[in-house]
Amino acid sequence: KVLNTLCPAITIRQEETDEMLPKIDALLVIGGHGSSNTTRLAEMGRARAVPTYHIETAAEIVPAWLDGIGTLGVVSGASTPNWIIEDVMLRLQDLGGS
Repeated sequence: KVLNTLCPAITIRQEETDEMLPKIDALLVIGGHGSSNTTRLAEMGRARAVPTYHIETAAEIVPAWLDGIGTLGVVSGASTPNWIIEDVMLRLQDLGGS
C-alpha cells in the first residue's frame, strides 16, 4: 500500500511545472535550497534539459541567464513567501522581462 502524503499545493505545482516545461526556454525556481519540494521543481527542469536556476532571493539572479531567452518559466516552492516572489518578479521586470 502506498500513501500519498504530498499536500495538494505541492502536487499542483509539480503538475503545472511539468506542463510548462515544453513551452519555455529556461526555468527559474524560487525557494529555499533546503526545501525538498522546491529542489524537486528544479530537478524536473534539469531532467528535461531545460536550463534551470534555483534561487532563494532576487539578488541571486544573474542577468546573463536571460540572454537569448524567449520565454522564462517561473515557479516557487510551497513555502516561499509572497514578498520574495514579488521581489523576484520586480527584478525580472527591471532586467527587461515582461
